[in-house]
Amino acid sequence: KMRPIVEEYYAQLSGGREKIGILYRSELENTPLSELLLGARQKDIVNEFTTVGIHRDDIAFSIGEYPLRKYGSQGQQKSFLVALKLAEYTLLAEHNNEKPILLLDDLFDKLDMGRVAQLLRLVGSEMFGQIFITDCNKHRLQRTLSEAGAEYKLFTIAEGKHHE
Repeated sequence: KMRPIVEEYYAQLSGGREKIGILYRSELENTPLSELLLGARQKDIVNEFTTVGIHRDDIAFSIGEYPLRKYGSQGQQKSFLVALKLAEYTLLAEHNNEKPILLLDDLFDKLDMGRVAQLLRLVGSEMFGQIFITDCNKHRLQRTLSEAGAEYKLFTIAEGKHHE
């Protein structure tokens, strides 16, 4: 369910310049669990924990045909993470029939301004509800939100206290 949503959000964030992939990998695709457990039994006894099973499954993220972690820039990795978060938001909103709160922490870190602007256009749509964005540069945040035409209320926290 999540893959096409992530791909669509990433395409929007990147301007369609990059193709991403998500692949779920499990040992259980090729071997029954009972066989895996029997094969790992001695090792599991020595280790005192189970070394096979779904808790060892993994999700492989790629950009182009290459692993994202190894070949993706920091901006591409952050864009992928944001696309995952937006896809998760979309599925939660559909499942619960209400808009969750979206938290975007340190939004400008590792994202170029084009991707930030596109993200703000995305989350400014009717699909999204209340959004909290954190940034340590008040003026950059205000300028970017104003340029995006976003309605917002700014809270400044200093030394653990709210300041107007």
